[in-house]
Amino acid sequence: MELEKQCCNFDQAALIFSYVIRFETFFWWYQDQNTGENYLMGKNDYPGSRVKVFPSYLSSELGKILPAFVTKREFGIYEYFLEIKKDGESWIVRYVSEEEDFDDETVLCEFTEDTEAEAKAEAVIFLLEKKWLKADEVEL
Repeated sequence: MELEKQCCNFDQAALIFSYVIRFETFFWWYQDQNTGENYLMGKNDYPGSRVKVFPSYLSSELGKILPAFVTKREFGIYEYFLEIKKDGESWIVRYVSEEEDFDDETVLCEFTEDTEAEAKAEAVIFLLEKKWLKADEVEL
């Protein structure tokens, strides 16, 4: 499998990195400031000067970041549990609740992407933006 399909894309990596979720990873996204081209390199490769550098956040690393459940306190307390599945050629990451107050399961958020890593990255970004996940709570 191509490395690009095992990690989130450059824009997702930059956004997650902006929330101060940083750790030692095996691969990094680099962006050449002269050409704007994005490419992946190993952690020991030297990209040269004039580049932006962000961790690649592999699918397995994103899986460690995602909490098993999210608690939402709005008109009561509800827990939404992480669900990851493949549907045909797409990956779906979502948080769902099966509370008795609801007739059916309730979906807090759902992200469908071509790769598992990109779907997980979208969920991480959503949780960070909603402040349901905080960088200082992430253990890797």
